[in-house]
Amino acid sequence: MPDRFERYERIYNVFYRIERCGAISLSDGGGPFGFDILVALLFDDLIAAYKPDGIIECGSFVGDTTTYLAEVYSTYAIKSCDVDSFSVSVTRHRTKAFPNVQVNLESSTDLVARVDSAYTRPLYFLDAHGVANWPLTNELESMTHGLAVVHDFDIEHPRFSFDHYDGISCDAKLLSQVFSPGMPFFTLNAHANSPFPCLQVGRRSGVAVLPLDKVAESACIQVMKNSRCPLVQAVIPRVHNAIMERQS
Repeated sequence: MPDRFERYERIYNVFYRIERCGAISLSDGGGPFGFDILVALLFDDLIAAYKPDGIIECGSFVGDTTTYLAEVYSTYAIKSCDVDSFSVSVTRHRTKAFPNVQVNLESSTDLVARVDSAYTRPLYFLDAHGVANWPLTNELESMTHGLAVVHDFDIEHPRFSFDHYDGISCDAKLLSQVFSPGMPFFTLNAHANSPFPCLQVGRRSGVAVLPLDKVAESACIQVMKNSRCPLVQAVIPRVHNAIMERQS
């Protein structure tokens, strides 16, 4: 594994070369990880600490993040999916030079259920919550182990946006539907000292990192202590489950 400075240099050299095809409809203008290099650096630190045996992206759209992952992590098995056939076709075309990448026309919940037992240390990037049929809780419920990175999460900072549907926000309260109160999780530190400038002048998205086993939790703690893009630790809150009452 290259040292941190070699890894970061590789990220910088690839990140800003990826075409932002997602600009056709995404509010952030497209690009890998919403065109936020801080998220890319965090993801790389998690890979270095956790050493996953598979990377799973839920929601490829037209493949900005998928193409970036293919370029930087060509030695890892990468699986992605989307429910839109045009998006899958474009993403497959953009990653056709990378035999380690598989892009399927299927729902993210089906992909997670299928790969959960296939990997010992799966690393998930959950970004399939851009449509009315919000699969996030179903995705998380299908995971028995691994490390999940949730995009568009409320980190309670005015510069960072988050998703919400039908009055339900992508936040810690939502996680309490799936996980027990007191379970640790982590969020992106909005004040992290990034070694590179973030050129995303539009919408930036918050990120949550959910360790689903002790190995993953140890990796998060290692990143939190040693990374230039540190995490902030939090716990799943105990809340009155008004969300479930609304959905019943």
